[in-house]
Amino acid sequence: MSRRGWSLFLAMSLLWGVPYLMISAWSLGIAAVAYTPVGVMQWPSGAVSVPLVLSIVGLVLICTATAFVVYHKLVAEVGAVRSTVITYVNPAVALLLGVVVLGEKLTPVTVLGFALILIGSRFATERTRNDSEKPNVAPPHYWMDWRGERDGSAFDLPLHQPAYPGERCTR
Repeated sequence: MSRRGWSLFLAMSLLWGVPYLMISAWSLGIAAVAYTPVGVMQWPSGAVSVPLVLSIVGLVLICTATAFVVYHKLVAEVGAVRSTVITYVNPAVALLLGVVVLGEKLTPVTVLGFALILIGSRFATERTRNDSEKPNVAPPHYWMDWRGERDGSAFDLPLHQPAYPGERCTR
């Protein structure tokens, strides 16, 4: 199923030009439908409280939907490689919010970990003198088979893959 999902994702983004945010929205919708039976089986036997429902709505709207929109804007702004740094910063933000909002204990080891995450993120996002605004990448104009040889049987026309965020696919 995962292989088919990635194949569909690539076809939608590269061949049909569907925006990545739309693909993410469909992916989340399909995942919600797939997880619904598990959620129904684990439904609490008692009454559902208003704070519980508000917590779930907050997780859906703020922590998932807004996070995906912001992440896709980040990818469009700084590129896919540099935007992966958010995966390192995310635990640091969670730690900070845990201390400030939930009153969790802050230890010297967590402060050291927080500092290392921020320093590493700074180095990972630092541009060098050779960096340019748009990457100098030659897009692939043919597909390769599993041996790495040209395979022109899949498509008659060459495929142009976007070389930088925001560029539309053409065929």
